[in-house]
Amino acid sequence: MDSPQRLRLVAYTGLIIATLSWAGNALVGKYTAGSIPPMTLSMGRWSLALIILLPIAGLQLWQHRAVVRQYFWKLLLLSILSITCYNSFLYIAVQKSTAINITLITTAMPIAAIAFAYWILGERPRLKQVSGVLLSLVGLLILISEARWQRLAGLEFQAGDLVMTLATVCWALYSILLKKFSPPLPPATLLLTLILMGTPVIAPFYYWESLTSNYTASLDELWVFAYVAVLPSIVAYLCWNNGVKTLGSTVPTLFSYLIPIFTILLAIPLLGEQLFLYHAVGGALTFAGLYLSTRS
Repeated sequence: MDSPQRLRLVAYTGLIIATLSWAGNALVGKYTAGSIPPMTLSMGRWSLALIILLPIAGLQLWQHRAVVRQYFWKLLLLSILSITCYNSFLYIAVQKSTAINITLITTAMPIAAIAFAYWILGERPRLKQVSGVLLSLVGLLILISEARWQRLAGLEFQAGDLVMTLATVCWALYSILLKKFSPPLPPATLLLTLILMGTPVIAPFYYWESLTSNYTASLDELWVFAYVAVLPSIVAYLCWNNGVKTLGSTVPTLFSYLIPIFTILLAIPLLGEQLFLYHAVGGALTFAGLYLSTRS
């Protein structure tokens, strides 16, 4: 049997893989803004993920159909929060807001998770956890502002900011409820169930969007759908769900602070961005806060 230390190490590694995958997803979302409509990207992402995952976990899902019936409404709520709302809202937000605003709003995710955990699970935050969150928050503010605080003071409200706020709340609530409900399903079966329930809810919004857009799919964009279907969808969700199962409901949300750091690191080779001193300082503080928060 795996030792608790090994299980925690696997969970931490998985959370790093998940946040790295979602950093790439953020870059893809920004890259395709204006070319691929948000609900089209969301619908294509989960439809392709469903095609990939169905032959892998379809038989297990049939074998666990009694569990799915028992937890149906709980699974439906989890699917709407994660599959339907979070990713769709994110793709809408990147088209209607700035990268700075989106990153700033995302920093509220661990805070929202701690509040939900206290409200729903009765978990009181530890002093180390709160201190680590605040330290990571300072690090991210340095990254976002490029160590120029007047940059934050000059931020303006964008149309997509409210949408990104809703996305952040949805994901924090999903993480807490996933731990609370703990449906007894194998990891791939749980993910397949969430996709099967959440994707049809996207369909009417995708149809409405198709009536007002002139988007035509092309082979040149196939890599976009392939990437978002495999890494940010299947791999990242499996890693995140395991992190919630192993580490609890709030610790995984602290790893969301790694997404902007990984986004910057990926943008350097992919987009030719430069690395500055404030990146190193902000990143170091963020990692220090994450380490402090996750210490037993």
